Amino acid sequence: MKIIRIAGILFCLTCLTGCFQAAPSELKNLSPVEIQVVQDGKPVENVLVALYSEMPQGTVGCSALTNSHGTAILKTSVQSQSANGVSPGNYKVVLTKDVVLPAELSDFEAEQLLSESERSAMQKKRDDFLNKNRVVPKTLETPGTTPIILEVKPKEKNSLIVDVAKHQ
Repeated sequence: MKIIRIAGILFCLTCLTGCFQAAPSELKNLSPVEIQVVQDGKPVENVLVALYSEMPQGTVGCSALTNSHGTAILKTSVQSQSANGVSPGNYKVVLTKDVVLPAELSDFEAEQLLSESERSAMQKKRDDFLNKNRVVPKTLETPGTTPIILEVKPKEKNSLIVDVAKHQ
């Protein structure tokens, strides 16, 4: 009976020590970063804001989704852990926002039954809809095309306002 209790206690201790692992070094010394996304001065909600380091850091990700005020408070994620803030350095700012297609433009299974010319016409309608309803310009959607660079300074709050209308 004592052996079972000791084994149980050792098992619990092993589990607990696994739960309290130290944070990766990338999650230390982070500076707060807040980015607000607006369109003609009005906040834009549900925009994914991601930062891409000009010095690649492997599996470190910095991102956040804008709230109803258009504000994203960036977090750094490494493996399965995350913390508020970003490591100091220069970053390309990338923005993406999903556009929801109406039902008549999103039935891809039925589209397979159409002729080549009908499928081509459907794709053109879809492209026209996406371009008309796009909030974030294509140039801001990839690290290779975004002109927005943010320098994150150590030990201070870093803020940026991006007006997507100015990048159309």
